[in-house]
Amino acid sequence: RLPSVYLFGEDTNSSIQAGRTALNSYQRQQLVRIEMWVGHNSTDPAEIHLAPFDAQHDLMKAIELDPTLDGNVDSVIMNAQRSSAVRDMPGVAVAVVTLTIAYREVRGA
Repeated sequence: RLPSVYLFGEDTNSSIQAGRTALNSYQRQQLVRIEMWVGHNSTDPAEIHLAPFDAQHDLMKAIELDPTLDGNVDSVIMNAQRSSAVRDMPGVAVAVVTLTIAYREVRGA
């Protein structure tokens, strides 16, 4: 069914910075890939490419309104990949955004 959004947890990276990170905590970065599949009913190439860009823009705008995700994380950095029509699926386009979510976690909690 379209439109559809899929979330994929990628990697979680942990670090401790001497003198900056409390001994009882970790700094973490979680990578999350978001795929937004949208439909379009146009044969105009410009319109076909606008559908995923619109979805991508809406997602980025929503996250930018609260980059701390309601105070749960330190920051979110977004990277958008190429958005395009799906070659073997006429009427379908996809946009991909990768989030790098930075947060702190108490060790052993």
